[in-house]
Amino acid sequence: MNRFPFFLSLCLAAMLSAAPLRIFVTISPMVEAVTAIGGAEVEAQTLLPPGFSPESYQPNARMLASLGKADALLTIGVPFEKILLEKLKGAFPNLLVVDGTRGMKYRFFEDGGKDPHVWLSASNMLVYANTVAEE
Repeated sequence: MNRFPFFLSLCLAAMLSAAPLRIFVTISPMVEAVTAIGGAEVEAQTLLPPGFSPESYQPNARMLASLGKADALLTIGVPFEKILLEKLKGAFPNLLVVDGTRGMKYRFFEDGGKDPHVWLSASNMLVYANTVAEE
């Protein structure tokens, strides 16, 4: 489903109201990318607090309430997103959720497991930047 018209309307609304788009990302490296792309037009926040593991983190009620006021959530494929997205579908059906890993190339470990650290690749960050800019 192409959500470009919806995202474009969000951008136009933000420009007209002079309020920046509230964008949530799941991990801190993505905050820098979103801020670099959106500049003053976005207010980027991370869901994962410093020192917490993306493998076991569960957002608390305050964080979920804050997320409910966001314009969009950009995912990156960390483990806690799967459970989070299930919760969000029912609670915030109008929240734009963008799969930031769309088009990225994964590295694989010798045992065949997928390396989830896609943000460590410069080419993947370029793909992410294009996804953010398009959405």
